[in-house]
Amino acid sequence: MRKFYSVIFLLTITNLCVANSLLSLGTNTNAFLADLNVGTKTDHLSSHVSQLTDGYVEAWEVVNAAKPGLNYRRDWKTLEIVKSYLNTTSINTLGGVAGLKVVIEKNIAAGCEVCDPSSAPYLNFMDKYIADVKYFTNTFSNTTKKGDVLDTKGIKGAKWTVEGAAFLLRVLHEENITAQEIDAFEETYNEENKKVVDIKKKGGILVECKSWAIGSGAFTHFKTGRSNQSGSFSQFTSYLQNGISTMAGLEYWFDGRKLTGIDTEAKKTQIKNEFKNMMVQNAALTNQGIDVFNAIWGNVGLRYMFDLSATATKTPLEQFKDIVSDTNNNFYQFIKVK
Repeated sequence: MRKFYSVIFLLTITNLCVANSLLSLGTNTNAFLADLNVGTKTDHLSSHVSQLTDGYVEAWEVVNAAKPGLNYRRDWKTLEIVKSYLNTTSINTLGGVAGLKVVIEKNIAAGCEVCDPSSAPYLNFMDKYIADVKYFTNTFSNTTKKGDVLDTKGIKGAKWTVEGAAFLLRVLHEENITAQEIDAFEETYNEENKKVVDIKKKGGILVECKSWAIGSGAFTHFKTGRSNQSGSFSQFTSYLQNGISTMAGLEYWFDGRKLTGIDTEAKKTQIKNEFKNMMVQNAALTNQGIDVFNAIWGNVGLRYMFDLSATATKTPLEQFKDIVSDTNNNFYQFIKVK
């Protein structure tokens, strides 16, 4: 009890604004003060009492509203980025404070420095995730269809949409990709079939983001489905048939954090082998491989790029089998590990 009152005294003499802002917490005042008395980790709120300002109290209130009673509100790094975000105009792109609360609430698996171990270690900690969101709203506020990333189709949606969008946001932030490099998000690239791509880069490059682990249900469904059965496989063949004219026009970003090992090239090889084994089995093209061939054969640009010819010594199908059997072939240049 003595420590509890000493914290109140320290807050009062350090910053009267903090003491006054506690009044805005209402019934949560005691919870905030209690958070200042627990925790031994360096990044715990209780280790930063002397640095508190009214902005941190406001940030605590936002995080607590999104994650009532959970350790995120006690994580200093999370409070720092929320405090910073609240002072920007770009938060309006997210829907203001209310929008930020939803974004924090919907990310149910992110960890934090003072949280228990996360069930999804491939996700950024909450503070870095919010920093990724902030970068996106700062950078792409005027980019076409940015709202689809920020609404229920993305970071305000269900767990699987949040995690997919979080991967996209992480890569954009880590690689400092700018608005000058992006035409649109969730862009329709084929009006006839209403096909949509995650990112359309300048120059017409199509980018598909896949936060898939090898052996996951989504990846397995992709590999075992046909163009008339699996939406993700149909999307892939659609890109090849009428979305691009060279393989350089297509990029599939795979989440390297969901792949084993630490070497990017080794992880890329894992993905290449998954695609190869999907298309070739027992020295013959699979049904999926034939679907991919048909897509490329129907695309004059790709057919020319791979020099597929009905007059060659081998049939076009045999030529294509040789192409996709070699993971060093340019066919596989669309695979990127991030």
